[in-house]
Amino acid sequence: MENAVGEMQRSSQAASRNPSANRPEDAIQLAPTVYGHQSRIERILVQGAVSIRLAGGFPQIGKLQDASMLGLSAVVDIQMPRGKIYELQVRAFRNGRVYEFIVQAVCIHSTLSGRGFKMGFKFGPMNEAITANVAALIS
Repeated sequence: MENAVGEMQRSSQAASRNPSANRPEDAIQLAPTVYGHQSRIERILVQGAVSIRLAGGFPQIGKLQDASMLGLSAVVDIQMPRGKIYELQVRAFRNGRVYEFIVQAVCIHSTLSGRGFKMGFKFGPMNEAITANVAALIS
């Protein structure tokens, strides 16, 4: 019994040293890292709406919070599973312009906030038109 407990403790300690181990979103190959590490990417505050839909599910409407070349965050009324790939239909407003695009993204975090669930999404592969639209939005 002591050996089993010791083994569980060692396994738990190893997992705490590497919190990204076995996370579902790590198994999904997403957009190339052309834009560098996420902490160096500037996130721009944006206004607008996003329709978030899991394959075969009903869309949930969220309020956009911010965006970057790598992803966006939005607030929704219900919590949606982390690590799943969603289709995001984005309608954003910034500097008097409207930006609309559809992109696949993985949910990398979902936390309860005072206004609902704040969800963070990392974009999947984007074609040139979507990349240009996102770049225009955040410029």
